[in-house]
Amino acid sequence: MTLSFDFLGKLVIYQFYPYTPPISFTSMSPDEYHAWMLQFTNGGERMNHEVTVAVHQPNYLPWTGYFYKMLKSDIFVFLDNVQYSKNSFINRNKIKGQQGAQWLTVPIHGSTHKNIDEIECADCHWAEKHMRTLDTCYAKAPYYELYRPKLFEIYETMNTRNLSQLNKALIGQIAGWLQIPCQIRSTSEFTLSDASNGRLIEIAQRVGGHIYLSGQGAAAYQDAKKFEDAGITLQYYDFSPPTYPQLYEGFESHLSVVDLLFNTGRAAAEILRQSSRQTAE
Repeated sequence: MTLSFDFLGKLVIYQFYPYTPPISFTSMSPDEYHAWMLQFTNGGERMNHEVTVAVHQPNYLPWTGYFYKMLKSDIFVFLDNVQYSKNSFINRNKIKGQQGAQWLTVPIHGSTHKNIDEIECADCHWAEKHMRTLDTCYAKAPYYELYRPKLFEIYETMNTRNLSQLNKALIGQIAGWLQIPCQIRSTSEFTLSDASNGRLIEIAQRVGGHIYLSGQGAAAYQDAKKFEDAGITLQYYDFSPPTYPQLYEGFESHLSVVDLLFNTGRAAAEILRQSSRQTAE
């Protein structure tokens, strides 16, 4: 199966799938496609397993662990209507250049004391700089030209300065390249409580989830009893960043997932799937 989402969220490449969708794939948005995919297991039978939900802020060109979390989810929810965190991965991430890891940072316009879905990028010039930097760092990567046109199209044609919308477009495109069949939602669709644990439980309930998937780092502050009382299973997963061929000397871990794509191409999807294991609480 090969698929790709364009910057407007439309499925633009579809080569094979064994079941007939209810509408044309060329007219399906990522949400429509993922919602349809979730109805099926091997043999075309409707899913009857418990639904796993994961939640995360819409980050900029996220690292491989972000997409592994998406891969392990049936429903992935963007946490986009909470306070923006300055100097976080929401507006920046790392790539690899000749001198090693370096930041790609989206400059923010105005006050950062806003919710994530209200944050605006400073101007259009940063995008030109990022494209030039990607060209400089990855022009010799074996699969760079496979992804460059569609990636640059997002930068060049996004008609909004909204950072969250930009990040969602990039994440949706990359999830398509990695063949991740989860449904994608956003918390800005809902009115939620302010309590941290309570909010996550409420999100899982609102989207029909039975299992809440969390990274091991959150175990120190999450109250498993509250999840249990709400009828939600709290499940943790381990992720070991994969090693793979890279440009330049040495191996740099914890980079944006585009480094994996540019260096390994379509094999990136399988590399991601073999990255780690999952453990239950």
